[in-house]
Amino acid sequence: MRKTRKSARRSGVILMVVLSLLTLFAIVGLTFVFYAQSNKSASLHWREAGFRQTEEAREVADVVSMDLLRSLVAPTDFSASHEVIDSLEKSSGALLDEVCRAAEDEKDPKEKLVLQAMCRTMEAIVKAIARLQWLIRQIELTPQLAAG
Repeated sequence: MRKTRKSARRSGVILMVVLSLLTLFAIVGLTFVFYAQSNKSASLHWREAGFRQTEEAREVADVVSMDLLRSLVAPTDFSASHEVIDSLEKSSGALLDEVCRAAEDEKDPKEKLVLQAMCRTMEAIVKAIARLQWLIRQIELTPQLAAG
């Protein structure tokens, strides 16, 4: 009985951490968009890329949240979560490369600073996505509590 309570607490903590990371994605994505919008000279391309990134992060949050809630009551296949996270990781990595390359090539010092800040934001997003992927794998390895 004691192990079940301890396992339930652990699952609850992992769920809270994952939900916190999903919230972080949304906040960081919106920050990326608002930062790009606040600089009138920032390209429309970067703003649109930020919006796409935010929408994709919302989709990830929806899918992962549903899988996590299901995992609390029954064995759950996280393949849909892995699929949307992998897609977000791929698109975020591509955007990171594009933004950082643009920052390196930029001649205008003000624009260069803006692009470097966007590059740092994208680096944080890519790291957070990797942490989310790792957490989902850890949850998959945790014995299911609903088996009894």
